[in-house]
Amino acid sequence: MISKTISTSKKVARVSNLAKLLFTWLIPHTDDYGRMEGDPQIVKAIVMPLVDCNLEDIKGATAELEGANLVKTYENSGEKYIEIVGFENHQTFKTDRP
Repeated sequence: MISKTISTSKKVARVSNLAKLLFTWLIPHTDDYGRMEGDPQIVKAIVMPLVDCNLEDIKGATAELEGANLVKTYENSGEKYIEIVGFENHQTFKTDRP
């Protein structure tokens, strides 16, 4: 479940509406550590398939989130990844299971 504190985050408040939407919608698609595949085409297809935006919009929103220190992007073995910075602050877990 996404923590309700995300709506009062000053970092989140400073980014564009598209970046806010991408950030909040990324969270449920990430693994237990706040990471997921970061290729913009994959992100668009998985996270925002019905949103009227293109790959350049996704790249721009991702860069904006990275600039605000909300996500970090990296490559491993030639594959792109996104990691939510402070994932545990935005995602709440049941303590009996991941």
